Amino acid sequence: MIRLDKRQKSLWKKRQSLGWEPLHPPVMRGWKRSFVLREDVASSPRAAFFEGILQKINTTQYSHRKDFTVKKRYRRKKIRVEREQRLLSPPTYYMRRLQLTREEWTYFEYKEAWNLKDKRKDRWYEFTEPWRYVLRVEKNMIAQVRIRDEALEAEIDRLGKDIERQCLRPAILKARSKSYWWRRRERGLTHKDKAILKNMEESWQNYKSGERT
Repeated sequence: MIRLDKRQKSLWKKRQSLGWEPLHPPVMRGWKRSFVLREDVASSPRAAFFEGILQKINTTQYSHRKDFTVKKRYRRKKIRVEREQRLLSPPTYYMRRLQLTREEWTYFEYKEAWNLKDKRKDRWYEFTEPWRYVLRVEKNMIAQVRIRDEALEAEIDRLGKDIERQCLRPAILKARSKSYWWRRRERGLTHKDKAILKNMEESWQNYKSGERT
């Protein structure tokens, strides 16, 4: 299962490394919405400073509708409401990645609240002056597409179907999370564990034989 997992990851990585090619002409695919500086802020002497903060906490949404609305049920009726969009509220562990300057830190406030669903306390930071930014909707233009390798795509598809057909995904996840377990000697294994190992080895051999053909 570990070898199957590594094989699948190597194929995915190879596909990602193929790169991109330009698309002529560019194609419009829906709309995108993100934050920009408000007009008065953009014309102020501090525009560059707040633009630098925005680049670190900006968010983008995509939609096939220009009004960015979704259907919700209200009193047995379906109505359209606008999707909520906020600036990024980074958790405490993520703040270090933003590489904020000492002055930028002063514009963030520490927050914490109890998460009833996960039964833990969430801690994050919020930007204290979100009024400086407004949402802007623009066309989502696709100017490049991924380079495709048909032989590679066929191999990825064949491996994925083989894993799903033999229901090997749970065994792969178990081997990935507890790889040390699969390296133990059979001496300390139960009959059930030995049967799992035997089935996994047979599945790998079946896959290899199909690969050679």
